[in-house]
Amino acid sequence: MGSKTGKTIYYIINAAVIVAAVYLLYTRYFEGMLKQTGLKLPLLLGVGILMTFIYAMKAFRLYVIFMDRRPGWGRFMEIYIKTMPAAIAFPLKAGELFRMYCFGVELGSFRLGILGILAERFFDTIPLLILLTLFTMISGGNVMPIVVVTAGFLILISAVYLSFPSIYLYINKYCMISIRSQKAVKIMELLESVKKWFDMLRELIKDRVALLLIISSFTWLAECFVLMIFAWGLGYGFETDLFLTYVNSVFNGQTNAYVNLYVGLSAVLFLLAFIVVYPVRYIKKMKIAGRAGN
Repeated sequence: MGSKTGKTIYYIINAAVIVAAVYLLYTRYFEGMLKQTGLKLPLLLGVGILMTFIYAMKAFRLYVIFMDRRPGWGRFMEIYIKTMPAAIAFPLKAGELFRMYCFGVELGSFRLGILGILAERFFDTIPLLILLTLFTMISGGNVMPIVVVTAGFLILISAVYLSFPSIYLYINKYCMISIRSQKAVKIMELLESVKKWFDMLRELIKDRVALLLIISSFTWLAECFVLMIFAWGLGYGFETDLFLTYVNSVFNGQTNAYVNLYVGLSAVLFLLAFIVVYPVRYIKKMKIAGRAGN
């Protein structure tokens, strides 16, 4: 980010979103966690370690998408840690907008930030939809709105991505015939602009589709395993409805005591990481500035 004004705006937006996220996390999850009695410290520590591993794999998945842009792993993790509390706190995945913004600023391209996060969400949703469908069939319940939404998201993105090359060629050929038309020129300009987005998205996932699917599948299976351990450890008993409630809470904010504990623990991990990472980064910057001054 070049200008001083731009940096100020960036910091103000960061501070506002993070404060709002912490407030939402406290009112929705932390208050419920604090009221819980009989929590087993070994269980919380064990689940916390496993969740740390899962989120590290999720971070690596996003890093794989941005890999060609050469983001430093350390700085990448700082942005990831900073943006995840917002992704957890805000319903309807609204926190993803903050992640798009921050990575767009860091990588010098909002288009890159938007497409990178969308690509990550796409590959994360494929195994999730499979699990949601299987658990819905096992539970014998009605199809939840979240299943319809995720299926619609995958179908829409896939249809647009797969059909764009042929649509581009057809419209481009038509406009070339009508090149004297001012309307055709504007359509071609718009088409070329859309093609830039398409080409960038294709570059972000080129030669890594299989790896992204493997990581996404592994993380969801691992998360199911951790959810199962957590449920049994708390005496709930793991049922398919628990997993459906957990996933549904991400979108509509409706939770139960079990989900409050699990999601709240996730948020605590990221807030602790944030509290540790950013002061360390600030101290390092001060030391570097001090050496430069000497």
